[in-house]
Amino acid sequence: MRDEEGEDLERAVLSLGQRCDRLGPVMTFREGGKLFARLDDLHSYPARSVCPLSLTMARAARWSRQEPRRWVAMALDAAKTADDGPLIARCWVEQATTLGQDSLNRAVGAGAVVRGYLTAAAVKAGSDNDLRARAQYRLAYEHAAIGEWKEARVALSHAETAASHAGWSHSRRGAMAGSSLWVMDELSAAEFALSDGMGCEGSCRLWSLAWLARVHLDSGDADAALEDILQADWETRDIHRRDLAPQLRAVAGALPANLRTIAFDHLNSTEAPHEIRGVAGWFSPSQ
Repeated sequence: MRDEEGEDLERAVLSLGQRCDRLGPVMTFREGGKLFARLDDLHSYPARSVCPLSLTMARAARWSRQEPRRWVAMALDAAKTADDGPLIARCWVEQATTLGQDSLNRAVGAGAVVRGYLTAAAVKAGSDNDLRARAQYRLAYEHAAIGEWKEARVALSHAETAASHAGWSHSRRGAMAGSSLWVMDELSAAEFALSDGMGCEGSCRLWSLAWLARVHLDSGDADAALEDILQADWETRDIHRRDLAPQLRAVAGALPANLRTIAFDHLNSTEAPHEIRGVAGWFSPSQ
């Protein structure tokens, strides 16, 4: 009976990890809290349940701009107790994401510590190509952000290989590669990749919209950048995500004055998007 309960819990933890992108942080915290309550009597499944569930909660914390480090620490402790290399590597990727969130919002590199976590995670991932791809895509951005474009392209090549082996869609690969291409001033390639990335759901789509706003702005298409900002903010607001707000505000602040006013009226508002003054011509609620 205990084994059946543990296996059922593992399936529930996996399901929440897969659905949290669409649920948003509020619903993820709610479901995650219930799953943690079920863990009390299942101490024989620490790594297979505690670690993935803690990482899901860490993501929810980041998305709501709360402190995620205690969740990462809990996940890493469980992974180390089980001596599970791929689980440890997943914790390192989440640690790197946590440490680099602020610098990512400012479109700069996060530093040597973050690059170290990502490099180590790519190695320790073993046969987990999905994890290796995520680590290498982010590592490519970190190299590009400090001018190491040769290293960035090598990391992108490794990421593409791992993503292909993991069965990633072209849309997901584009979403992950676009930021590095933008940093390396490959604006046409970045626009193509991120436009493809908008075909994803959840974080990949939202990520693509936020970075596409930067690409359009740098390409001289401020109108398109505004549309990206409005759409991204509406979609994140719909699931109570707040993590992209600093990035959207940074791009909005660089828009021409008339468009900047529209953008900040929208970003600062709690009203429905189509009811905000000046937005109706830029945003369709049916999108």
